[in-house]
Amino acid sequence: MELSWTDNAGANLWNIEFGQTGFTPTGTPTNAGITNPFIITGLNPQTSYDVYLQADCGNGDTSNWVGPFKFTTLPVNDTCAGAIPLTPDTDCNFVTYSNLGARIRYS
Repeated sequence: MELSWTDNAGANLWNIEFGQTGFTPTGTPTNAGITNPFIITGLNPQTSYDVYLQADCGNGDTSNWVGPFKFTTLPVNDTCAGAIPLTPDTDCNFVTYSNLGARIRYS
């Protein structure tokens, strides 16, 4: 997930802390000294996250943390090239479906 933001103060380095939505921030960066934009890797698919951001002003000075900023990762297999055919076998009918573009969960 690529994150980017607008800086109005001229900071060059940033700290971020992120976790699944609802986590309690500790004030300790998950990633420190990052640049804008920043790519977060290792995220779970179809999961909501909260991100907090802090400017690293240099010489040990930092801004206050701001956030949470929220985003949700895409579900697995949400691309045209990798769609998996789904073949339910209900009522002895053979019908092929695809999860391409699927966004709704039925229970």
